[in-house]
Amino acid sequence: YAYAVDRYRDVLAVGLAGTIPRLILYPLMIDWYGEVGAAIAFSTASPIQLLAVLVNASKINYKLHLRDHLKIITLPYVVSTLMVLLNISWPIGFVTILHHTPIYFISLPLNP
Repeated sequence: YAYAVDRYRDVLAVGLAGTIPRLILYPLMIDWYGEVGAAIAFSTASPIQLLAVLVNASKINYKLHLRDHLKIITLPYVVSTLMVLLNISWPIGFVTILHHTPIYFISLPLNP
């Protein structure tokens, strides 16, 4: 939305809020923890970027519908967590998520 209404500095700020922590954390975390470190670096920068989105959305009075976003990510997250905890191979988990997610999304009431 910010890009569509010519708020390019806000778009840049959101991008930098995610990119700068990742650029700092990737070399450190990958050296220490390998691919798990890359996941940690990515996951650490994401809340920082979300905070920048929330700040920019509040400046322009844009409603984000965070409950709808939470509904959208819940099923894939729960299914993938169950697959990991049950030690099921990733191809089966991948197919399970791909099969169940569209059915879930079709039945999901979201705000327009």
